Order: sequence, then C-alpha cells, then structure tokens
Amino acid sequence: MKDNPKFPDWLRLAAITATSLLFLSGTFNLLSPAPVYLAIIRFVFGIPGLVLATFAAPLIYLVSDHKLMKPSVHRRKTQLAIVGTAIALNIAYFISSWKYGLAYQGASYLVTVTTINLVFCLVLSQLAYQAWKTNSTPHRRLTNFCLILFLNWYAFPYLGETP
Repeated sequence: MKDNPKFPDWLRLAAITATSLLFLSGTFNLLSPAPVYLAIIRFVFGIPGLVLATFAAPLIYLVSDHKLMKPSVHRRKTQLAIVGTAIALNIAYFISSWKYGLAYQGASYLVTVTTINLVFCLVLSQLAYQAWKTNSTPHRRLTNFCLILFLNWYAFPYLGETP
C-alpha cells in the first residue's frame, strides 16, 4: 500500500497519540473533553492506567487501517456502517447525558462541545460517504484516521461530576 507523502503514517500516529496525551493533564476542558472510556480508566486506575490507554488508540488505528484498506465491497460497507454506528451512538449519548452536562459542566461548555462534536460528525459522514462512493484507498485511510481521532478525542465526552 503506497503511503501519501504529504501525510505519512508516523504523522497520523503522532496526531492520535497527542490527542490521548491531552488527558494526562487531569482536567476536562474544550481541548480535552475526555471520552467516557478514558475518564473511567483514569478514575479507576489513575494515571498509570491512562498512560497505558494512551497507547491503545494508535494500536487500534494501525490494526484497523491494515484490515480496512484491502479493496473490497464488504470493507467499504463495513467502514460506512462503523462510522454511522459511532455517530448514532454519540448522538444518543448526548441526548441521555444532556442534563448531567448542564448541571456539572455548564451550558456554554456543553453547547461548545456539542457544536464541535456536530461538526466532527458532519465531516466524518462526508468523508465516509466519499470513501464508499469512490472506493479510493486514500479516502478510506483518511476516513479511518478521522474516525479514530474522533473516537479518541471528541466522541462521547465525559458529562458528569468529576471527583
């Protein structure tokens, strides 16, 4: 598989790892809204567990990138289904957690995170559609990268009381 010289794999891995490292600061803010799974790992296992979880996202990206990039109609549909499911679950999560977000993080934080999340979802939807329509490996790789980045950074932000 030929790599795009303008956006090589090492740069993709660095971006995904950087989004994970944002959570080591210990605070939830607009730059690091903390996906629920990272918040739970941090609360249960502390910083050592979070450091280990930091390196899980780049590994997931490498495995998924390798598996999804072989040309096949089923892989195109699978990627489209994964993106659609992630977006649908993210929307359901926002609906169910809205009250907690208002109570603990505040209206301005919640509206800002929701807006950024919505933009991320729209861009991801467009990328997934383009990847499905064109069956282009660069489009599929970009979609996969953005999906992992989304899931690791802004999807399912922690909206609740912080200990």
